[in-house]
Amino acid sequence: MDGQVDHRPANTVRACPCSAPNAPFGETVSIKATIAAVRQLGPELTETGCQLTELITFEAVFLGRFVAFDLHE
Repeated sequence: MDGQVDHRPANTVRACPCSAPNAPFGETVSIKATIAAVRQLGPELTETGCQLTELITFEAVFLGRFVAFDLHE
């Protein structure tokens, strides 16, 4: 099979607000705000901030969104 397999935990993907299909193309996704939302939606998730940043970045770019790396503001 040549299909791409997603090895991320399903709960993490569902908790990522940037994967919402109704968000407009070209929208800017804040890493800081998205991680806070993920932590609130899925407090049982064990992913680190770096792992979430990577996930959010890939999801946002895949969906045609910009990424604001604002963690240290």
